[in-house]
Amino acid sequence: RQRQMCIETDPRLLYYLKSRSISLEIASRYCREVYYRTRGEREYFAVGFRNDGGGWELRNSRFKISTSPKTISTLSCGSDTVAVFEGFMDYLSYMSMRRERRPGSDAIVLNSVSNLSKAMSAIASHATILTYLDNDEAGRRTTAEICRQAEGRTVIDRSELYKEYNDLNDYWKANARNVGMSINGSDAAKTGYASLAVFLLRQNLSILFAMLQSVSYTHLRAHETGAYL
Repeated sequence: RQRQMCIETDPRLLYYLKSRSISLEIASRYCREVYYRTRGEREYFAVGFRNDGGGWELRNSRFKISTSPKTISTLSCGSDTVAVFEGFMDYLSYMSMRRERRPGSDAIVLNSVSNLSKAMSAIASHATILTYLDNDEAGRRTTAEICRQAEGRTVIDRSELYKEYNDLNDYWKANARNVGMSINGSDAAKTGYASLAVFLLRQNLSILFAMLQSVSYTHLRAHETGAYL
C-alpha cells in the first residue's frame, strides 16, 4: 500500500533534498512524497520520482530503491534535442542549474543504465543527444552504446564538464553550496559563481562547436533558437 502527496510536509525529506542541493521548488515540480508499507505494518517514506510505467524511484537519506515496474522516465517538451540522465537526482540538479521553469530540451531519465534498450528508440528520434551520465565504466559504456545506436545523430558527452566528480549531482552539491554560502561577497561564494559560470559557458560552446561541424544546413537551422544547458 502507498500514498503520495506534494513534497512540502515531511521535514526528513526536506532535509534530504537540501543535502542533495535540490530546491523545494524543483522537487515539488517533478517529485512526490511517497509513504508505503511492506509486508509488515511499518510505514516508510521517500522522495518519489515516477516512471513511464507507473512505478517509482524512491530515495531518502538511508536507502535507494524502486517499485515495479522498473523502467525509464520521459519528460517531453517537443524539442528535437534530448538530455539523457542515469538517475533523477541528476535531472533535478540539471533543472536547478538552469534556474528556469521551462525545460530547454526533452529529457529521458534511465533510472538505471540497464534500461537503455527501453529508451533507445525515443533517444534516437532526436537530432541532438546530450548525455549526462556518470563518470564510471558503466556510464562510459552506455554513452558509447548511444553513439553506436544513434548513428547519424549529434551525440555530445557532457560528463567531461563534471569530470572531477562522479556524477552531475555531486558536481551540483559542491558548487551550489559555494554559490549559496554567502551574500556578503566571500571568496567561497565568488569561487562558486565563477565555477558555475565556466560550466555553463563550456556547455554552450560545445553545442556551438558541434553545430558548426554539422554538414546539414537543415540540422543547423533546427537548433538556432534552442535553449541548452
